[in-house]
Amino acid sequence: MIKKLGISLFIILIYIFQNVYPDIVRSQEQGNNLNIQFQDKSIIMENIYSVKVAEYKPPIIINFLKKSESTYNTPEESVITQSSAMWNQDYEWWLEGWSEKSRITIKQRDEEIKRTPEDWKRRWKEILKEKFIELNYRADYFKNGKLYVLIGYKLKDKKNKYINKEEKKEQKDFESVLVFERENLKWFAVQELMEDPVFNNILTLWHSEELSIKIPKKMN
Repeated sequence: MIKKLGISLFIILIYIFQNVYPDIVRSQEQGNNLNIQFQDKSIIMENIYSVKVAEYKPPIIINFLKKSESTYNTPEESVITQSSAMWNQDYEWWLEGWSEKSRITIKQRDEEIKRTPEDWKRRWKEILKEKFIELNYRADYFKNGKLYVLIGYKLKDKKNKYINKEEKKEQKDFESVLVFERENLKWFAVQELMEDPVFNNILTLWHSEELSIKIPKKMN
């Protein structure tokens, strides 16, 4: 009985070696020679940010103030006050319109790049020359329990100059955004949202007829 069992086991081993093992070897060889072409792809993750938006109708045209007329009771008043400080070339007045944290950030940044108050004044004089400021949009944005108000404005040319006189192309208005937060019952300009997706895409949202826009989130 044992002898027959040994013979049967030997026959099975011969069968495996002759029939099964070559298939395993061939399969491994094919796996080592696969023609694989990789393609870069990504998974886009999106967050939803809720924002209340409004348009000033008609737009608010800023009439520059004297320092004695400064007010910070609303975000709109704060924009007017900040713009007036720039128009009057008053650096200290302009700095007063920023939150305490933002003032520190501005001063630190100025020290790093060796920018002086006189540099600021020259910049304001250049950008406001023959221009007026028009407020167009507002957005109320809650983040981490805080209310931020974003004001969209345009810097418009009083003389309607052309970029290219031959083609009669009108100069495109400079458009940007200021952000305000309430602090000690006053609205001050802040810089906390510089990296925030709402701040960086609010102009697109304002100009879109859609109720929402999709901005892909960058993957780390």
